Amino acid sequence: MHLSRSAHYLHLISIFVFTQIVAAPLNKLADQTFKLCNTHLNLCLLSVLIGLIVFHLVFPDYVQFSDSLTWDGEKYIDYTLHFPQVAFGQTLNVYYFQRIFPSGLIYYSLKLIGLPLTTHAVFFAFLVLNILLIFISFGIWLLICKQLALSNRGKLLGFTGLFINFAIMKMAFYYPVLTDIMAFTLGLSLLYFYLMRSSTGLLSMGLIGAFTLPTLFYSSLILFIFPIQYRNDVSSNNYDLGKRWIALSMAFSFLLLIIVFVFYRQVPLLNPSPPVVLVISIAAVLIYLYLSANCLFSVDLYRQCIQNFKAWGRVLLAVSILIGVYMIIFWGAGDQPSPLNYKGFLANIIISSIANPFAFLVAHAVYIGPLLLLALYYSRSFMETINRYGLGLHGLVAGYVLLSISSESRLFINAWPFFVAFLCKALENRKLPVSFYVWFFLVSLAVSKFWYRIEVPSFSENYLNFPEQNYFMSIGPWMSDAMYALQGSIVLFLFLWMYWVYFKRHTPSVLK
Repeated sequence: MHLSRSAHYLHLISIFVFTQIVAAPLNKLADQTFKLCNTHLNLCLLSVLIGLIVFHLVFPDYVQFSDSLTWDGEKYIDYTLHFPQVAFGQTLNVYYFQRIFPSGLIYYSLKLIGLPLTTHAVFFAFLVLNILLIFISFGIWLLICKQLALSNRGKLLGFTGLFINFAIMKMAFYYPVLTDIMAFTLGLSLLYFYLMRSSTGLLSMGLIGAFTLPTLFYSSLILFIFPIQYRNDVSSNNYDLGKRWIALSMAFSFLLLIIVFVFYRQVPLLNPSPPVVLVISIAAVLIYLYLSANCLFSVDLYRQCIQNFKAWGRVLLAVSILIGVYMIIFWGAGDQPSPLNYKGFLANIIISSIANPFAFLVAHAVYIGPLLLLALYYSRSFMETINRYGLGLHGLVAGYVLLSISSESRLFINAWPFFVAFLCKALENRKLPVSFYVWFFLVSLAVSKFWYRIEVPSFSENYLNFPEQNYFMSIGPWMSDAMYALQGSIVLFLFLWMYWVYFKRHTPSVLK
């Protein structure tokens, strides 16, 4: 079993080796392919989307269930079947009450069209909803491309980063009974309304997000309080003393949290590592936090925004909406204990960040795709682009970058569209060859595992072993050491391949 799974990835590596042997003719073919699709790119991308969805419908691979599902899916099925009782009967804890909207949408949709409320009907209703949301998201992406004035290259790159990954092209079909795709679409909508400067749109998406994925609600309030304020005087100086002190403070603070949770409170690790590996993992996350904070923070931006801030009316309205939502949650949710509170959330971030060296980066590249590697390489250009839009976008992106040390990539599915869109904007002037965009699409398609058959008859508690690893090797916190080493090697290989073939020839610095 292990050998057969590894063979898929060894085969993938052999393809890349082969492409380098015949790079010139294949790159020429890629150029011709792009030119052929360039005039009708929207139609070509839509055709790709339809083709991949049809593939999943013709060759289905669903999580196995009978009368109930495991994990969150079981609960969302039950909440949908008994929506009026759970939504209005104070029987839900706060955690699940803040994720009740998709279940309500499915419940009333099935009632409206007269279909029976059964486990199977609800499961496939979630699947249909996911497909509809993917098409809606594609339409929103095209609108965002117009707002950002992206070229066809940027449009293709963004399409690849948004849709050609495990999260959309596998997880949405294999395990559809989740709130992820709804959160993804709401995140794209949030980005569109932000670019349109629509306060009504932002707050509307935020209110829906408050009962789909809570971080969507907080994101909408940040963008509402700090709308777009274009700035051209963006400094790229990564050696500003103030930024370095902030970066050191962030790394030191997280080190203290590790000491408290791991060594003092002895929170159990999901996948315990040898002491040497644990020390290297801690050093890796501290280095990542320092470099990220040093790249992210802008003392000049903060100073200017504080000095020129006058939107106190927006602050008052945002606080009023926040209080109103909290009152709805307080009166609507029951007093049952939640499966995850703030301390548990923080503990999960810490223990998943130090499972293995840079395990969180491997997990993100596996789950949301290799576009993450471009964001790392072009981090300076990316943050300069972000900072040009003002404090709201800066704060949202900075917050999610710091939270990205968690290897549970699903937590960031709603914010991923912001990273993709503004990375594409930052790369508009890089003039990478056309062949790069075509090859990157093909690489992302392979990494997405849309073709991979998970086929676990029934899940047990042996998450770190096969066949359970067929699924969990793509879910960061439960990735086994063997799958971390294998997939991490592939991610590193992809980065080196892109650097050697494309980046080194078209950018003068790794931080560009």
